[in-house]
Amino acid sequence: MKTLIFSIFIQTLKSDIVVQIVVLSLAVMSIISWAVFFYKLFYFKIINSREQKLYAMVDNKSSLKSIIQKRRFIRSSPFGLFLDLYMDFGTHTEDRRSIIESSELMAYNELSRWLSSLATIGNVAPFVGLFGTVWGIMKAFHMIGLRGSASLAVVAPGISEALVNTALGLFVAIPAVIFYNYFTGKVEAIINNFKAYALLFIEVYGEEYEKKTTV
Repeated sequence: MKTLIFSIFIQTLKSDIVVQIVVLSLAVMSIISWAVFFYKLFYFKIINSREQKLYAMVDNKSSLKSIIQKRRFIRSSPFGLFLDLYMDFGTHTEDRRSIIESSELMAYNELSRWLSSLATIGNVAPFVGLFGTVWGIMKAFHMIGLRGSASLAVVAPGISEALVNTALGLFVAIPAVIFYNYFTGKVEAIINNFKAYALLFIEVYGEEYEKKTTV
């Protein structure tokens, strides 16, 4: 079975330039998809680690000074962005929740970076594969016309070659869609957790920070 699939794939690669472009395009999409997956997996692991350190300090009611010092090394996380904005504008803004909303938007843009490429690949790859299939079937019918025969020996190689493109398109699209849904859920979970702790921070440390800055 593996030998058959491999031989069909090699036959597809030896086809005309249009099919080769289709296969190459799908290969590039697959590489991008997996590269984004491993990058975001590593990125979210770092973000979670940074966030949990700050959340633990809030849970333990650590001193405001220690939290401020800690956030200098964790600026790229959602809660780190919130602390930066809060320290800069907290005493000048009546509605502290507007700072949370601003931080949420900034964090969402940062966390969602490259996810649109996964969505695009998930949507486009099947159509690229379908194009290759349609092209292959057109070639198969063209060969029937040239040879004046519709026997299995004439039709089968072209049809199998055409269907490989559809399979490749699905092979690229399915992981991309799974990755996109997985990371979208991760983003929502991180943002919701951040909003909860941002409100808690304002509740616990808000008055202390205002007194400190007004003295």
